[in-house]
Amino acid sequence: MPQSVLPPISERGITGIDFKIMANGDLGGISLITRSGEVALDRAAYGSIVSAGKFPPLPKQFHGPLIELNCGFYVNEEPPND
Repeated sequence: MPQSVLPPISERGITGIDFKIMANGDLGGISLITRSGEVALDRAAYGSIVSAGKFPPLPKQFHGPLIELNCGFYVNEEPPND
């Protein structure tokens, strides 16, 4: 995370990212769907997904071609209590 999220600056924002995990664990279709308004926060969120490089293969019991995930990164914000 960028230094700007720490006090005294304490930048705030919510970044939303969609991505896919293919059956073999490869990443695909990474999309920034919600921008925080702070480029540094968006880059950190995106980088946290991309830096994983490859996930473990999906379990053999899973019969689909991929899993699509939507992740929200809340920086100095409270996630909703749904």
